[in-house]
Amino acid sequence: MRIVFGFIVLLFALPASLAAQDTNKLDVFGGYEYQTVGGNLGWQMGSPYSGWDASATFKLTRRLGVSGDFSGNYHNGTYAGYSYYSHILTYAGGPVYSFASVGNFTPFAHVLFGESHITTPSIYANPDTYVSGNGFTVMFGGGADYKVKKNISIRLAQFDWIDYVDSDMGKLINHGSGGNRSNSPNFADNARICSGIVFHF
Repeated sequence: MRIVFGFIVLLFALPASLAAQDTNKLDVFGGYEYQTVGGNLGWQMGSPYSGWDASATFKLTRRLGVSGDFSGNYHNGTYAGYSYYSHILTYAGGPVYSFASVGNFTPFAHVLFGESHITTPSIYANPDTYVSGNGFTVMFGGGADYKVKKNISIRLAQFDWIDYVDSDMGKLINHGSGGNRSNSPNFADNARICSGIVFHF
């Protein structure tokens, strides 16, 4: 996974002379993200989450590009009189396909591969005892941008389905006692929606 991510970073570092071609552009997005975490996770994960999302997409051709995506989502709650928090940090990258524009609207689709870092209270301790873990993550979805100026668009909505394919959450839930992956978000229904501003360079 790190090799794939490194390849994406390398593409972003291509010489400026290549980026200056008409068919190659850099889009930078930043905005708000809302995420739901499904499955039998119990109070220690909680839902919903809100946070931020940022991405950079390098256009290899008019339609095809590669994107690097970074996001942070946070949840605060209470359980048995205790206040607690959980957060999920994700970085991923992959191919992006932009469909033909309809007026000022440009729809797109992508598949992103990467890793998530999850921090959550231990289910077998007071909520002020925290554990963390990492895992491979896949996101697939798309959205639509609306161009308001030559170099600025509004991302009206971006929807993604998230699969925590091989996370440490099973071990985190049982706090190191062997884990039960049937309770981990590997098989949960996780979705996110993003909205914000896109800058075209």
